[in-house]
Amino acid sequence: TGVQTCALPICVPDILACYQGRFFGIECKAKGNKTTALQDFNLSEIRAAGGASLVIDEFNVHTFKSILQESVK
Repeated sequence: TGVQTCALPICVPDILACYQGRFFGIECKAKGNKTTALQDFNLSEIRAAGGASLVIDEFNVHTFKSILQESVK
């Protein structure tokens, strides 16, 4: 039908977290899936508000810890 849906009504990232006082929005993808335009918009809004946003998949999940630590420096 061409209608795009998300698990949550406003397409917030899959994981919302606070680590060492910094807000994170983390979108999880698998099997080469890409973020939607709405997901990209929401991730950019998080960055604009001073938070950090990440897209994690099976190719970069092993670097998540270092990405997280680098984001709070």
